[in-house]
Amino acid sequence: MWGFLIGLYLAMIIYPFLEEWQQRQADKRRLAKMREHHARGRRWDPTKGQSIDE
Repeated sequence: MWGFLIGLYLAMIIYPFLEEWQQRQADKRRLAKMREHHARGRRWDPTKGQSIDE
């Protein structure tokens, strides 16, 4: 019983850090994609998350 409660408590502490790490990784991938498109001379639409092909 105590082991379960301690495990649950630890999971509640670790979960926000895991979510933050996942968000940082997603942001890094998105930024790399934006930089790649910028290097090719394309414009980036932040609302759609993709390049604007004119």
